[in-house]
Amino acid sequence: MTAPRRRTPASLVQPSFARIINPPTTDEKPAIYVRRIRGMGRGVFAGRRFRPGEVIEICPVIPLPRGQTRACVGDLLDRYIFQWPRPGYPSAVVLGLGSLYNHAADPNARYTPRPGTDVMVFRAARPIDPGEQIFVDYEWPARDYHFPVTARGAKR
Repeated sequence: MTAPRRRTPASLVQPSFARIINPPTTDEKPAIYVRRIRGMGRGVFAGRRFRPGEVIEICPVIPLPRGQTRACVGDLLDRYIFQWPRPGYPSAVVLGLGSLYNHAADPNARYTPRPGTDVMVFRAARPIDPGEQIFVDYEWPARDYHFPVTARGAKR
């Protein structure tokens, strides 16, 4: 037999108040931001100037095991995952804005996978001006692009 539960007197119950805390507002533009681009969907843009070699963004990644990578082939996620250099995890979902950088054969940025810390580092490959779209070279085989591309180094 269990003991009866004791009731807490109503006078001792504290009401729960949910408070919405708004982030501080600022007129300062973010270092990078997302905009829609006709024919490309969304793209990442510079909110300030970036010098060559300067870090644009460090993005955490979710490495995908081989079976989940295979399940993404031909699916919507296939356009957003990156190759990942970890044994047994051939691809990764890049968080932050990492999966929204558009491709260019002559990009103004580059990325470096860091499998030891599960992050992808995006850096400026040349000077990038405020308002300029940030591009990377996806480095995919030509057959894997779902849009027309030019050869590396060729002008569009």
